[in-house]
Amino acid sequence: MPLKWIAPEQKPVVDRVIADLATRLEAPPADIGVESIQSVEWRDASLGLPRPGQMYAQMLTPGYRITLSHKNHSYTYHTDQGKQIVLVT
Repeated sequence: MPLKWIAPEQKPVVDRVIADLATRLEAPPADIGVESIQSVEWRDASLGLPRPGQMYAQMLTPGYRITLSHKNHSYTYHTDQGKQIVLVT
């Protein structure tokens, strides 16, 4: 089913997080739904998920908070607008 409410510039990032979750769950990408996508400006390059002892570029980093669903479970990702994606839950 096409996700008409996703903006064209968001589609590549959404496709990456769907592919990542499909691989992790060993599920077909078509079985994964998009619950929400929110534009975010992260405070730094950690995408809101800093690790102790790590250093991050101190600049506003535009990206997304994307929530996916599969079999009554929700999964949240933090992303930048490029290739960095991080599964949060």
